[in-house]
Order: sequence, then structure tokens, then C-alpha cells
Amino acid sequence: MIDKGIKIFFVEDDTNLGFVTKDYLESEGFDVQHIADGKEAYDAVEEADFNLAVLDIMLPGVDGYDIARKIQKVKPGTPIIFLTAKSMPGDRVEGLRMGADDYITKPFHTEELKLRIDSVMKHYLLNIDNKARNKIYVRIGKYRFYPEMSLLKIADDEIELTSRESDLLNLLYENRSGLVTRDMAFRKIWGIPDDPGSRNLDVYIGKLRKILSRDPRIFIRSVHGKGYKLEVRS
Repeated sequence: MIDKGIKIFFVEDDTNLGFVTKDYLESEGFDVQHIADGKEAYDAVEEADFNLAVLDIMLPGVDGYDIARKIQKVKPGTPIIFLTAKSMPGDRVEGLRMGADDYITKPFHTEELKLRIDSVMKHYLLNIDNKARNKIYVRIGKYRFYPEMSLLKIADDEIELTSRESDLLNLLYENRSGLVTRDMAFRKIWGIPDDPGSRNLDVYIGKLRKILSRDPRIFIRSVHGKGYKLEVRS
């Protein structure tokens, strides 16, 4: 998965499009800061914390190009995706000339935007060093989980996970909208089909439950005879 802890700086002045897109991307695990005003976005660039920018070009006052130039100045190397109007093909040429990583034409399907983000971030992550890669995390309740480092953080505390604890937690997180079956877990973690007589999976689930117990909203629910599901209740 590419969407682990990716923070998106999303600038779009169409209120409905902005709301729908932000809602969808957050449901896919992204952390999205949506700003509807170009000048406000321009002023926010230096303080905002983000890994990728999705910028509408046609903004009143300060446009997407102006915001992109500032991003390139204060956060060099940050990937940028432009949103362009179908009737303005010149926008795409200008955006790519400026060094944008991709563009998408309106109207677009939110799933297509998600796939473009995945592609851009995959290329980006392949070209950054391990130190930068290790900053990528996902939020699980009050915890920040760094899969590349097998590390959990809560408040100012760090919890080092074993490789199997980390792999299992990552598997549960990636399949949080569904279910991790016993067979899936055994194949991914131990490289073998489900062993009905083995208690290995149950032992590691118990360990993760204990590790995550500092946030009472987090549950690893047992689904009898099938597997486990990670839930964060409100």
C-alpha cells in the first residue's frame, strides 16, 4: 500500500467537489488538509505539514501555479498534482513544464485521483532515502504506526515491535475495511497455509491487543471461525 500516513495539501475552491474528494481520500487512509481559497493556501504553505499537493489551477486571486511555485521554493521536491479544466489543455503543458508530477482533468472520478496519487507517491518513495521513508506513518487511534521501522508512538512514548508484530498489525490495518482471515495471516506472516492446530496467530493477536490497550477505542475483534478485524470506535 502507498497511502500510509500520506498527508495531502488539497486546494480546491469548488465546495462540493472539495468535500466529496476530501471525504473519499480520508476514507482511503490519507490525511487531507483542504483549503478552498488560493490566498489562504498560499499563506499556509510554509506551516502546513504535507507529503503531496493536489492543486486546482483555476483559483480566484492566487492561482494553483503561484501556490506550486511557493511549494517548490519552501518545500523542494514535494510532489504536485494539478487539477485542470478539460477546456484548458494549455494548463497541462504549463503544469508539466513547471515540474508538476501529474495532472488530472475535471471532471474526474475520485478513485482515479487516488490511483494517480498512489503512482506519484510510489515513484517519490523510490527516490527518497530510508530516513525520509521512515517518517511515513499511519494513524491507529491515538497511536502512530511506522511500518518501515516496526515502531508505534503514543504521546511521547515509543514501542518497538518485533517484525511479526509489525507485519501482523500492518496486515490488520491494510484490511481494516474487511477481515483478516486466519489463512491470509498465516500465508502473509509465516508463509504457510492456516494451521488449525497452531496457536501462533492467537498469541500474536494477544500481544497486539496488550500493546494497543492504552487507547480503549481500539479493538482487534475475533470473528469466530474466520479471523480478526481491526476497529477504532468513536
